[in-house]
Amino acid sequence: MLQFYIADFLFVIPIFFSVFLSTIGYFQFNTTTSFVKSSSLDKKVVRTQVSKKNYNFVFINFIIITLCLLISQNMLFHGYSGSFWCNHLWLSIFTHRYINLFFKLALFIFLILWNLAVSRVYFSVDYVYSVSMILFMAPLIFLSNNFFVFYFVLELVVCLTFFKFTVSRFWYKSTLSFYTKASIEKYADYTPKMYVNALFFQYWASFFSSIILLYFFINLEFFFSSTEWTFINFAVNFIELPVYFYLYFFLFIIAFFLKLGVTPIHLYKVEVYKGLPYISVYIYTIVFFFCYFVFLLFLLLNYLNNFLVYFWFSFVILVLIGVFYVISMLFDVNFIKGFFAYSTIVNVISFLLVVLAAF
Repeated sequence: MLQFYIADFLFVIPIFFSVFLSTIGYFQFNTTTSFVKSSSLDKKVVRTQVSKKNYNFVFINFIIITLCLLISQNMLFHGYSGSFWCNHLWLSIFTHRYINLFFKLALFIFLILWNLAVSRVYFSVDYVYSVSMILFMAPLIFLSNNFFVFYFVLELVVCLTFFKFTVSRFWYKSTLSFYTKASIEKYADYTPKMYVNALFFQYWASFFSSIILLYFFINLEFFFSSTEWTFINFAVNFIELPVYFYLYFFLFIIAFFLKLGVTPIHLYKVEVYKGLPYISVYIYTIVFFFCYFVFLLFLLLNYLNNFLVYFWFSFVILVLIGVFYVISMLFDVNFIKGFFAYSTIVNVISFLLVVLAAF
């Protein structure tokens, strides 16, 4: 029987309340913008001076204030360690500090957006909302105490990331001089194709990696009758697992490499980077490093460290293959965004080599 206490809600309620207020603001600003636009087209109605840009600027200010309040609220849990929400979430000293660090990075991102907005760079309400939702929900993955919570938060962040990609192409407003016949022909031949490629590869890479992860953890549940990290990590010492269990962990490593876009399964990430604006590339890289990649290392080194004998060999083989493969492809880069993608991949490989040294 599920029993909730007041202490179970003290840490997560501010985050959920921030998500709720951001969602209300998102629909409110979009509805108000549509009303102002329709009323301004009617010649009998006096035109209003309220602009959609003003609403977006107010929305960005609201997110900045919310992040400052979340950072202040998290300071109250300094030194606290324990489980809540019926043992589905676990807060430790490390995860508490890491979530604070992530919220500070999120605040830095929105300060950049605020400065761009002051410089009259246009951001749509959809874009600001998608970025805020990702930055609010992504750190919750570190609170997961079992596979189901981890998988739910992971897929939620993946869906929000895909939503951000869908609105990223139109985050800026071009001048009228851009819409000349020659520029439209060049735009139609070049940019939309890269944007569609980014959406296509991101969707299918996320889909197949999620299916493989789900398959792995279903088999993990079958062997251990539990999905809690601590119990699984402890029970492996008392259960004799079959030889083919190596295959499951190999699929698990493949799934995470595909989710992260790590070499040798990285070519789709180059296409994703090419189809996004620079600010979206920057935000995606921060979320990629400080959410997906760090949690993978945290999962292998802490939650599943007793399974080292099962994933170490596959991990080493894939990393070594990736090192030689990325070296062969590194000098065949023609786009600056492709260079950013390969720079991210090289940094990931460097961190993985450091982790292998710790093994």
